[in-house]
Amino acid sequence: MVADENQQFGPLIPYRGGGQARLVAGTTGLTATTWSPGHEKWGATQANNNFEKRFERLMLPIDHMAYVATRTVGEAVTRKPKNDFATVSAFIHGPDLQLAPFKGIKQQFRPWDGQFRQPILIATEKVPVSVSPQKGFPHASHPEIEVDTLGIDEPESICKM
Repeated sequence: MVADENQQFGPLIPYRGGGQARLVAGTTGLTATTWSPGHEKWGATQANNNFEKRFERLMLPIDHMAYVATRTVGEAVTRKPKNDFATVSAFIHGPDLQLAPFKGIKQQFRPWDGQFRQPILIATEKVPVSVSPQKGFPHASHPEIEVDTLGIDEPESICKM
């Protein structure tokens, strides 16, 4: 049981050390999130530091998704000289868009439902523990696209764009 309301040592307790895994309860626990201020891989440290320096606060998941949205549109309009809506939209939802927003693999939008394909961070409030998708759990319809293991698979989806 962890009782650490000031979060001084609690975030370091779960999932660390070499001993047997133990259930941790109390003021510290895991969540699935799109961004964590403690994420440090693939250039994320620089992104977090730059954000904090500029805005004097930690980058939250909503801030990261705003960055992804802005980066997506910026990438589309710079790659396609004809910047009308149909051309930009087709590029964004097509196979040529390649975003790399600090999560280690290219990220795109699913062509059938528009969902953003991205790894999900498994983290405490301040400490990332793992990045999903976990290897070895491919979807049947797209086993080559690792991030398609998250969410409903194309044949199961009722959403069609």
